[in-house]
This record gives sequence, C-alpha cells and structure tokens, in this order.
Amino acid sequence: MTTSNATALKEFVLQKSKERKLSLRDVARNIGISISYLSEMLNGKKAIDVDLCNRIADFFGTQRVTIYNMVGWINLNEDEEFLVRFQEYAKNNPEFANLVQVIMNTDDKKERDRISRLLRAGLEK
Repeated sequence: MTTSNATALKEFVLQKSKERKLSLRDVARNIGISISYLSEMLNGKKAIDVDLCNRIADFFGTQRVTIYNMVGWINLNEDEEFLVRFQEYAKNNPEFANLVQVIMNTDDKKERDRISRLLRAGLEK
C-alpha cells in the first residue's frame, strides 16, 4: 500500500471513528487487531490484506470495494461497470470469490493487475 493509499484509508478510518465517537483503540479492538498494528497500517508501515480490509469495511458498514479502492487494489472510477458484473458473478459463485481473495493478497501489483485483466476478459464472454 502506497503512502497516498494509506492516507486515504487513514482519513476514512479517522472520519468514521469520529462520527461514531470511537477511539482508534476501540476500532482496533472491534476489527481484531492491536492498536499498534492499526496505527502502523494507517501510516503505511504495515501491509493490509483482504481479510483486514473486509473487517474494516464490515465494521464501518461500507462496501468492501470502497476499501479495496482506498488501498489501491482497484480503481472504481475506471472499473465501476466491471465491478458491478464482478459482484453479481461472485454472489453466485463462491469459489470465484475465494479466488479473488487470493488474488487481492498478491503483493506484486503488476501481477495482480495482470490477473485482474484476465478475469475481466473471462467475464466479458
């Protein structure tokens, strides 16, 4: 996750925490991580994985793809139509949803983008 991605996620978590009158310690406890890990993650010093993104999204009641966008895994502006089709397909194909989690955990952004393009091509059929 780049510094700008960490900044977007940090701003989101801080804003939502403030709206709910929660401390970051409360947020960390509710999503199942330590306050130090949360702090390092929000400052771009620790990696974030799909499971943690999902827990953050679920805790704050936002769509998971919104968090994926914040951490730089997808670009909602370019891929919004694809994501709608992707979500519908994943709902009916749980094995596909599991595959997507594995792909999102791929550290190499170029490889993740390559696989995403292949998935997109497969869904265009």
